[in-house]
Formats: sequence, structure tokens, C-alpha cells
Amino acid sequence: MENLKIIKKAKYTDKSDEHIKRLFIEFPNGNNISIIRGNTSYGGKEGFFEIMPTDKTGNLKNTHLDVFEHDSVVGWLTESQVNEYIKCLSD
Repeated sequence: MENLKIIKKAKYTDKSDEHIKRLFIEFPNGNNISIIRGNTSYGGKEGFFEIMPTDKTGNLKNTHLDVFEHDSVVGWLTESQVNEYIKCLSD
């Protein structure tokens, strides 16, 4: 997660533990995203990321954004693809 896009004024919270890397980002526009990678995430064993739009408490949030097909978890993403989601959610 070292090369993920940095958005000024966004709040970044590392919620990693011994089992999974987890980053929670709160954007100034009210959108939030949870980014995880680990043995239990979609594609995590292969080094891919899983993301989910969230509310401030970390629960799944309906974003009404076209980038989230069913407003749910999206897995098997490269770091570059995660950066595209970050950009979209922060705009």
C-alpha cells in the first residue's frame, strides 16, 4: 500500500493487524473507502487489493457512483486500479 495515491486533506487511518493490511480513507467530500490486502481478501494471496465504499463507521455504503457496479466490494485490483478508485471517490 506504499504507492497508493495521496489526497490532500483526506484522513488516513491504518487499521492493519497481524492478519491483514487495512487502510481506511475519509475524503473531504464525504466519501470513504476501505482498502485491504491479506490471505482472506479477494486476490490478497496473489498480492491484489480489495476495496469497499464505506460510511464513517466502516460499514458498506451505497455511493451511487458508476465505478461501483453493485455498490459493494471490488477485489483482484492492482495498486494502479485502486488509485483510480481513490481519484474517483475524492473528486
